Amino acid sequence: MPLILGRLIAFVACCLYLCVELLPKGRRYLMLFCYFLFGTATSSATVLRAYLAAVSTAQDRAMAYSAFTIANVLSTVVGPVCQLIFASIRYPGFVIIEGFLKFHIYSAPIWVATFTNFISIAIIHFWLKDVHSIKTTGMDNFFNLENLKAWIKRVHSMNLNWPLIVVCWMEKTLITLSVVTLYVVVSPFMMIAYGWDGQKTVHANSLCMGVVGVLAIIIAVAFIFFRIGNSNSPSSETMRTGCDPQRYTWCDTAYGTSPIIFLSVICMVMGIVVPMSAISLDTIYSKVLSKIDQNVLQGAMVVAEDASFIFGPLYAA
Repeated sequence: MPLILGRLIAFVACCLYLCVELLPKGRRYLMLFCYFLFGTATSSATVLRAYLAAVSTAQDRAMAYSAFTIANVLSTVVGPVCQLIFASIRYPGFVIIEGFLKFHIYSAPIWVATFTNFISIAIIHFWLKDVHSIKTTGMDNFFNLENLKAWIKRVHSMNLNWPLIVVCWMEKTLITLSVVTLYVVVSPFMMIAYGWDGQKTVHANSLCMGVVGVLAIIIAVAFIFFRIGNSNSPSSETMRTGCDPQRYTWCDTAYGTSPIIFLSVICMVMGIVVPMSAISLDTIYSKVLSKIDQNVLQGAMVVAEDASFIFGPLYAA
C-alpha cells in the first residue's frame, strides 16, 4: 500500500507540473510544491529497501542491492534518453490545449513519467508479495505503544554495533550530499561558464546522465556477476547566458575548464564512484542489522539520505 500511494502522489505531482502554465504568476511556488510531492513519493523506497533485506540472504545481499541500484540507474538513463529524443521540440513546442497543456523539451519526460506510474502500480499489485503476510511478526501494529516497547527491547538485546550503524548513516548523508551538490551546481555553472542557453544545457546534461547511467549499470552488474560485494524564460525573450561581470567580479579573471574535461570527470564520479560506494554501503548496513526486522532502521537510513536532499541544495546555493 505505501508503494501504491507513493505512485499516486507522483502522478498528482506530474499532473500539477504539466499544468504549471495555468498560473499567470508565482509558477515557481507550484514547481516547488511539485518537487515536494516528488520527494514524498520517492520516500516509499524505504519499503523496498526493507523488502530486499527480508527476501534476501546475507550471501546474496550485495546482489539484491545491486539489482535495486540497476533499477534506479535505469531511470537515470531513460529520463535523459527521453530528453534527447524530444530535444528538437524547443519551447513552446506543440500546444495541446491553448494556455493549458504543451508538449516540449521540458515537459516530455514528465508526460512519460505520468504514464509509467500506472505501469509501476500494476507491477506492485501483481508481482510484489508481502513477506509479512507469509511470516507474521510482532511488528504488525508497530505504532502500538506496547509493540514499540517490545521492539526496542528486542533490538537492544541483540547488541547491534551502533557506532558502525551511525557511521553508515553519516556516510549515506555525505554520499547524497555530494550528488545533490553536483545536481544543483552543474547546470548553472555550465550556463555561466560556457554561455549555453537552457536547451543546450539540457541536451548536455542528458548526454552526461546517459553516460552516467551506462557506467552505473556496468558497476551494478559487476557486483552481481563478479560478486564484488562478497569480498526557463518565455520564448519571445532573449535569454541571458554566460558570465555577467556586473554580477560576478571573477568573470574577467577566472579560467574556464573545458566542458569536455568537466563533464567527463562528472560522468566518472557519478557513474563509477557513487554507485560503487552506494551498493557497498547498502550491503554493509543490511548485514550489520543482521536478522532483525529492518523496516525502521532502513527508514532511518532514508531519513539520513533525505536530510541531504533538504539541506544539500541550501548548502550548494
